[in-house]
Amino acid sequence: MRYLDVKNMQVLQDYAHSRYFVKLSPGDTYADLFVPTFWAYHRGKLSAGDGTNRTGPDLIRVRAHDGSFDVALTVVEVKTDGVVMQRWPVEPSAEAQAQATEIGKIERVVPFGSDGKPVVRIGYLEATKWRVIGLHSEVSSGHKDEASALRAMADYLKGIRYVMPSAESQAEALREHEAKLAAASETAQARRTAPRK
Repeated sequence: MRYLDVKNMQVLQDYAHSRYFVKLSPGDTYADLFVPTFWAYHRGKLSAGDGTNRTGPDLIRVRAHDGSFDVALTVVEVKTDGVVMQRWPVEPSAEAQAQATEIGKIERVVPFGSDGKPVVRIGYLEATKWRVIGLHSEVSSGHKDEASALRAMADYLKGIRYVMPSAESQAEALREHEAKLAAASETAQARRTAPRK
């Protein structure tokens, strides 16, 4: 299972770059936006970022004087005589988009936790009643009975495109977990009974 690194979403967009709005004058064209010298008077305030994840390039929303276009641009490079712009957003290739769509459709199997049980499951506590535990945290609680908790878990799994492991896989995972516990217990017992040097 892949996750976005926790360090990759530390900076709020408003602190990472500046955003501007420009309403063009009559006579300014869409093509002008991509001529670096068009932006020459503004190069002192625009930034292409520092090359780290801490600051990104500035964004500029540009609207034609007559509303014939309304686009966003990102600053690619600030030069001594102007600013290089690129249309934003930059979309991935059609092939990469198709691949992402296909990958998004694939159902994944819920992983097992360190206790040998599927990470996604239902549980009962007097304080929360029946609840659904998801991949990372509690999904819902307060279900009146086990059946409603199972329905909520099924809806959760459907929403994230996961399926529960088969009964055979679950039994095998529990056997492996019990074997690890037995081995750890034997090792601990052997250490306790071994003569000291």
